[in-house]
Order: sequence, then C-alpha cells, then structure tokens
Amino acid sequence: MQQSDFEDWLRYVGNYTEGSIRSILSTCQRVEHYEGDLDSHFESDGMNVLLSRLDYSTTDERIGARQRHSVPISGNVRNGTATLKSHTKLYWEFREYGSVGAERPAPGFSRMRPRRQRSPQSTAKHYANFGVGVEGVEGVAPIQRAAVQDHLKWLEDNLKEVATHTANHLSGLSDAATELISLHQHLTVVAAHIQTLKRKLRVLEDTTAALRDQLDDAETL
Repeated sequence: MQQSDFEDWLRYVGNYTEGSIRSILSTCQRVEHYEGDLDSHFESDGMNVLLSRLDYSTTDERIGARQRHSVPISGNVRNGTATLKSHTKLYWEFREYGSVGAERPAPGFSRMRPRRQRSPQSTAKHYANFGVGVEGVEGVAPIQRAAVQDHLKWLEDNLKEVATHTANHLSGLSDAATELISLHQHLTVVAAHIQTLKRKLRVLEDTTAALRDQLDDAETL
C-alpha cells in the first residue's frame, strides 16, 4: 500500500480529518494483513475480487451467513464488513483517480474525486471486465468470472449449512411428533380407565342406595 501518498490524498483531495485518516489507514492495513497487498489486488483486477469479498447484505445477516473475507470482526459482521469495504474502496479511488506527485489542491478542496479520463483501450478493457454484450458466465472476463465463482462457492457453502440446520430442526420436530403420538396413546388409555372407574362408581352408588332402602324397610318392620 502506498501509505504516504494515500494519506496525502485523503488529507488534501478527500479533505478528511486527521482522526478519520488514521481510522481509514488502520482499516486498510488490517485488510492488507488478512487479504494481501492492496496494490497487488489493484494491479491484478482493479480490486474487483477483493471488494466483492467485502460484501455482506442484510439478507446475509438475517440467515446468519458467514463472511466471505478473512478479516476478524468482533462486533456486528454486517456493520464491520461495511466499514472494511468503505475504507478499502477509498484506496481503490486513490489508485483509480488519484494523481500521486501532482500539485496538491488548496485546503478546503471539494471531497469530490476528479474522474480520470479513460483512453479508448482502457474503456474497452473496463467494459470487457463486466462482460458487456456477452451472455452467460463463460463470456465474462476471467477476473469477473473468478469473482462470480467465488461468490457462488460461498453461497453453496451457506446453503449447505442452512440445509443441515433445517434437517436437524426437522429431525427434532419428528422426534417431538413421535413423543406427542405416544403421549396421546397413553392419555387415551388413561381416559378409558377413567370411564371404566366412573361406571364402577355408578354401580357402587346404585348398590349403596339399594342397601339403604333395604335397611330403611327393615327398620320400619
């Protein structure tokens, strides 16, 4: 990472505060430590694969998907990953649009980054990376195809985890259903015994009543 030039770019072109600059540099250093040199990523594919690994959506958060990057995050994964991507993308902007060694803008310069004019060859290469005019994954440039395949592999791994959790949950439900059926059968037997006891009780009450009548008749005589 071209730390010194990047720091100057953040300060004079980006107009960031010193505290923000330290935070951005620290984040980029962490990304480099776990994901590799940022300049190498930029030279390799314009940081496309790296930035795609720093995606983590609300849907990912809702289903508990694993992060695709290797940077440890102690808090909320989605918020932490968003910070990593935001700061890393600043380095991409610096490499893409920055002019290292050019005359520095005056203090208070707008935070809007000046877009670099692309040559026809650069423009063609840029759109070729996104497979414009080509259908299917096979037509996408190798760099983009690698990013797509990496994302598909991540989705496949998470789908397997979801499938496993679902199967375990269904197995648990099946066991619970079996226990409920067994309990219902026991309750049915108990209910039948209760009905039998009620009938015997009524017979006993009738017998008791008959004996009382006989005793009353005997006393009268």
